[in-house]
Amino acid sequence: MPITTHTIDLQDQDAGTLNADQNDKITWHNSTSSDITLNPPDCVSPQQATDIPAGQTSRDFAVTGQKGQSYEYSFTVGAELGTRNGTIDVNN
Repeated sequence: MPITTHTIDLQDQDAGTLNADQNDKITWHNSTSSDITLNPPDCVSPQQATDIPAGQTSRDFAVTGQKGQSYEYSFTVGAELGTRNGTIDVNN
């Protein structure tokens, strides 16, 4: 199973769209200088919110969503930047 790492930085307003297949693994890497709270989408397991310290990478999340569907998620980058959003498209 491939592992896709999505880097969260301060360049984009939102995270953009990740493309994944069922059973892929996804991690999020925090390249900011603030801690991040990730609220993962319904298409991954586990579905509980997780904190990602500055410079660290989250645990692996398994893609369990239905193919052809898009799933929204959010993350909060410190108090100064607030909440941002992203999408995962499940392809296969």
